[in-house]
Amino acid sequence: MTNETELPSSPRASSPRAGTLRELISIALPLIISSSSQSLMHVVDRIFLMSHSRSEFSAAMPAGLTNWTIISFAFGTALYTNVFVSQYVGANQKDKVTAVIWQGVYASLMLGLVLLISLPLAPFLFSLYGHAPEVQKFEVHYFSILCLGTTPLLIGTVLSGFFTGRGKNQVVMYVNLCAVGLNALLDYLLIFGIGPFPELGIRGAAIGTIAAFSLTALAYAIVIWKVAEEDGFDFMRNRSFDRDLIGRMMRFGFPTGVQIFADGAGITLVIIVVGKLGELPLAATNLAFNLNSLAFVPMIGLGVAVSTLVGRRVGENRSALAIRTTWYAVGMALFYMALWMVGYLFFPNAIMTPYLVFAQEADSPELRQMVIVLLWFVSLYALFDAFAIIFGNAIRGAGDTRFSMIVMTLASLLFLAIPAGIITIYFENNLYLCWTAATIYIMALGVIFFLRFQSKKWMTMKVIEEEPTV
Repeated sequence: MTNETELPSSPRASSPRAGTLRELISIALPLIISSSSQSLMHVVDRIFLMSHSRSEFSAAMPAGLTNWTIISFAFGTALYTNVFVSQYVGANQKDKVTAVIWQGVYASLMLGLVLLISLPLAPFLFSLYGHAPEVQKFEVHYFSILCLGTTPLLIGTVLSGFFTGRGKNQVVMYVNLCAVGLNALLDYLLIFGIGPFPELGIRGAAIGTIAAFSLTALAYAIVIWKVAEEDGFDFMRNRSFDRDLIGRMMRFGFPTGVQIFADGAGITLVIIVVGKLGELPLAATNLAFNLNSLAFVPMIGLGVAVSTLVGRRVGENRSALAIRTTWYAVGMALFYMALWMVGYLFFPNAIMTPYLVFAQEADSPELRQMVIVLLWFVSLYALFDAFAIIFGNAIRGAGDTRFSMIVMTLASLLFLAIPAGIITIYFENNLYLCWTAATIYIMALGVIFFLRFQSKKWMTMKVIEEEPTV
């Protein structure tokens, strides 16, 4: 590894802490807490639904994944705002930072409206899944309400990039914690019909989610309004539509959206196949994936931190420092995942108890045993999942989005879509074969992104334009 003293210097180079573990932790910790709060939001959501109705619990994941898959192209563009901000900050181009945020908001408004066309298609779409009629009804309810929250979700994601791209992640942490609190409160009131509130079940869960999205977008806008000027960012001067910049954001963000789409579509297809086995295997799969999210989702925060720091180093022309940061993140992720592996393998009943303690109707020895077996699969791919998150975010932070798009698309096709079809036709929708396919998929991604990172091709990439020399 190149020694830090040998790195090309830059008058805009960041502080001497650049590339240290301390820097990574300072950037990553608020994002990990934010991601963990999102994971907690889903946990609370699912616990309440499991307590209310197993059919509603079974419907939440396929409906949520379908919504996620449909908005993925737009979300990828919104999410990539963070990389543009981090590289412009590294290049000391503040005017471009504010312009990027405005273009992201414009794109979110346009794409959010376009995506509403999926609403009338919901009944037909979920009829194709072939799930039980009761589950199908709840899928339509959940999906339809979530679609209404697309625009605030996209705008909130864009505005968060103003903070994450600059390393101001405490703001993101506090906003997300408030959103989680609101979601949990509304879930409790609206799912069960507490006091004067109507009992809405899964519809109440969806309303709580879009209320949290809306609060997030509003909170970011208020904070930006208050701090932008004192931080030296003139949002009023750079609000005009910039065709070139928004085109570049689409060009780099679209591949990120394709990755999210390919991943979401592949997993959704597996869930559809599992759902054909009956409500019990579908509930077990949903529960296993939710337990997996306790390990997986916080690592997304660490991945965003890696993407931010790699982007900043690229903007500073100090790409070699990004290697050190990435390996620090890998060590943190592997340690965290290993702790969860121990829990999945040796204490599975303790981990799933919060979901089932209030769900007497949903709980059963058959469900518990099925989930225990599925957690063995989770343990098998957990470390590879960490590789995929960290190395994948590292290369995307530099701008290596096209490679990521191709890999995710091909892997989803080869390891999820095609096997799902084969399992449906020749193996009578075998549950454990479905999970074997998902395990191989995640392991393959971890290995491929590791090899791409090691190739160092990403070190020569940028998403921002070069400053003209005077």
